[in-house]
Amino acid sequence: MKNQVKSNPELNAPALVIIMGIVFGAILFLVADATFGNFVLGAVIGLVVALIFNYIVLPYKPHDR
Repeated sequence: MKNQVKSNPELNAPALVIIMGIVFGAILFLVADATFGNFVLGAVIGLVVALIFNYIVLPYKPHDR
């Protein structure tokens, strides 16, 4: 039997959180008031919230071990 080694690239979680924050923030503000300005404002606010989450909330997560 061959030794099977699966390649498991790790996810870049901070980048994923930033992208999700930008996309969902932009969509949320676009739905609230369908203007391009609110789309951009939502993307900026989503980016700020995602950065706060990545660099303030996430690093201080309590560990279970």
